[in-house]
Amino acid sequence: MKQILTYIAAPFRWIRDLLIRGLLKLRALAQVQSLRDAIAEADRIHKETGKKVLVVYNKATKQWEAIEKQLLKAAHKKHKAYNRGRSTEPGIPLNRVKQIEKRSVYGT
Repeated sequence: MKQILTYIAAPFRWIRDLLIRGLLKLRALAQVQSLRDAIAEADRIHKETGKKVLVVYNKATKQWEAIEKQLLKAAHKKHKAYNRGRSTEPGIPLNRVKQIEKRSVYGT
């Protein structure tokens, strides 16, 4: 009985592997397209405003995004106010801002 199940399951395993390989290729193509869109958006924002823009990966949405460097610094200012007791909302610590800048893929 075990040999019969092995003969039946082997072709399905081959098809499953092909499907997984194809899905991984589609996911990679979607990631590359997301990165291209983020770089184009970063260039557009830089051209319009003249501000520095970073392209970073957002783990929550699993997409590449263009972020103005000025927004990161503003979030850190909010964190400084929180530490000094002036604000009730925490921001982003400076070491996290530096880490984001270091991990960015593209900057204008």
